[in-house]
This record gives sequence, C-alpha cells and structure tokens, in this order.
Amino acid sequence: FSDLKLNDFVIEGEGFSIASNTCTNRKSLPSNATCKINVIFHPISYGVNYTGNLWLYSNDPNNAKLAIAVIGKHK
Repeated sequence: FSDLKLNDFVIEGEGFSIASNTCTNRKSLPSNATCKINVIFHPISYGVNYTGNLWLYSNDPNNAKLAIAVIGKHK
C-alpha cells in the first residue's frame, strides 16, 4: 500500500462546520495511520432536519472524492 495523501476536505450543508482537525499539516498518512476531522453542528431553527456532506479529496485511486454524510436535528 502507498501512503494516502489527503489533498483537501470540505464541509457542505447549513448548520455544519469543521471545528478542528489533525490532518492539515500532514503530507501523507501511512497505512494504518489516522487523523481526525471534528465537525460541529450548530442548528439555527428548531425542528429542522439538517443534512450535508464532509467531502474528502485524496490520491486514493478508488475513492479520490469521498462523501461522508452528516445529519442533525435541533429538538
């Protein structure tokens, strides 16, 4: 396996933002290594379902653009 190069990550969707991460300053991730991207949910309206995606862009030949669904509801 070759090292994973995480080129960029973006959060989309109202009510979500990236709070912090340990991935930005890493040039690559060796096999079995990890980094964290902390997403915060900050809803605006009560009773609303919020949806979005955390997009990861990398050099992975099978998943160069990967979407991770994020959901939340302010109760």
